[in-house]
Amino acid sequence: MKAAQFIQKHAFHVASSLWSQRALEDALNVIRDGLRACCRMNTRKEHPYTYQLLMNPELWCLA
Repeated sequence: MKAAQFIQKHAFHVASSLWSQRALEDALNVIRDGLRACCRMNTRKEHPYTYQLLMNPELWCLA
């Protein structure tokens, strides 16, 4: 699942928590934790993203 889809599925949760700062923080924490758990960027083996090259110098031969 991509991040945009995940956020769309939780949009009502955020909207319904706008009445309280604490409720909004809780809703955003749920979204943050969910994004960390399920949303990953697709890897590109032939042409890695710049951030992938910076994090793993061994990929420079592929660029």
